[in-house]
Amino acid sequence: MYNNVGRIPLSKPRELLHKIHSPNPEKFFSRRDYGHTLTGLPLGLICLLGALVSLIVFHTYPNTEMADKEFKAIFTKVVLLLFSIIGIIAALSGLFQIKKIARKPRTTGLFEAEMEKDDSYDINLLRFTGSFGFVYLAFTFLAGLDHATSGRVSLGPLQVNEGWVSIVMGTLGLIEISVIITFLAELKRKNVASEHVTVTGRGLYPGRNMLVFLSVFNFSVWSVLTFQSQNYYSTAIGAKAFGNITYVVLQRFLLPLAIYFRFHAAVFSLILWKDYSHKDKTMSTRENIPLK
Repeated sequence: MYNNVGRIPLSKPRELLHKIHSPNPEKFFSRRDYGHTLTGLPLGLICLLGALVSLIVFHTYPNTEMADKEFKAIFTKVVLLLFSIIGIIAALSGLFQIKKIARKPRTTGLFEAEMEKDDSYDINLLRFTGSFGFVYLAFTFLAGLDHATSGRVSLGPLQVNEGWVSIVMGTLGLIEISVIITFLAELKRKNVASEHVTVTGRGLYPGRNMLVFLSVFNFSVWSVLTFQSQNYYSTAIGAKAFGNITYVVLQRFLLPLAIYFRFHAAVFSLILWKDYSHKDKTMSTRENIPLK
């Protein structure tokens, strides 16, 4: 084996071994397959527009009185509650769509095993950051439970009980994160490049539109959590239950990783979207031998 180190293979000319290829963007994008993405993208952009409207209302609404601060807090939770409902419906629909896709075959080579480890790293990172979202939503649930059982009156402008809104938001948020992680982890285990996925006809590329939607959707929730939920005025409800300093410390510790979960879920959805290809990935990338 060592006798062949540094030798030029006879199958390739010398001038082709060290040839530098300049990038060709036109050729790169022409090879991309954008099929079955035009439904999920507009729906995701609608969610992004809703997030932008929420940010504009939150930051332009006056905060001169305590009632104004409470309105901002309840408004933020209503927005996140609506996003949770949308996320649950989208992820459950995606799980139903990908049921027909077969799982990837077991790996037999070292290279494929390393690729599988990389895949498990992304899933474990989703689970790790999602766990901080679970804890943050649990504290939101407890704050709402404390407010609902204390007999406080409903919030003025919206005429809703902020405690019950926090309870429902915390419950639906826990379900939403769970089903999103389940959908992405399950799809990663599927052989999305197999022949029965790429044939023409109904059912082509199941779940691909949902990946595009979830990518833009998670980015929308990320923007609300980053530029709205971290604001001091959105902590009014939790501060009543745990105290100002305690709740701010909890929020600063838990919320950043919960925010990162949304960002990672958005990027990971795009990575899974790119995996849909006409090339059967059950073939080894180093040796043209099918995995068994």
